[in-house]
Amino acid sequence: MKANPDINLRLDANDQLVNLNHSDVDACVRVHKRAPDDVYSERLCEHFIYPVCSPEVAERLKEPKDLLNEVIIRDYNSYYRWSDWLAPFGLKESQLPKGHGFSNASLCMDAAIAGHGVFLGWDTLVANAVKQGQLRIPFDHRCSTGRSYWFICREGALRSPSVRKLRDWLKEEIAQTAVEYDKAVKT
Repeated sequence: MKANPDINLRLDANDQLVNLNHSDVDACVRVHKRAPDDVYSERLCEHFIYPVCSPEVAERLKEPKDLLNEVIIRDYNSYYRWSDWLAPFGLKESQLPKGHGFSNASLCMDAAIAGHGVFLGWDTLVANAVKQGQLRIPFDHRCSTGRSYWFICREGALRSPSVRKLRDWLKEEIAQTAVEYDKAVKT
């Protein structure tokens, strides 16, 4: 964080939940359906899923049923399934063709950027690739996962200027990214 060089960040991107009341971690960001009860929580943004693909593949996709003729890229460790996004269109995941499978969402995104198929992405993963024109969102429908990103810290931790600065910075970055992302999607 250039704006706050006095704050030391340690990024640990994993699925393991940290018990903030018994840890040296001051704050974290987690994806949950609802805020945890035993800590301070502030909702940062809602979590949506939707198909993404390279610009070349996007040219072939006019309506959701066109996915039935495309290679589908699957993240085998994802909580989210194609069936969630497909349901409003009367389509089932079992109708989708076989495709490539990866154990990591970033690998799925890389395959989609390379034009190897269509991936079920989300804002925080694909925003930069969409802004840079590497990925396109071929359909307007975004499916809520029922989850949100939450800023979480121990009760009373917001008394720390560093924790407040981190929270405020995260909120500013998310807001700015949303504006830039919306511009990129509409072009």
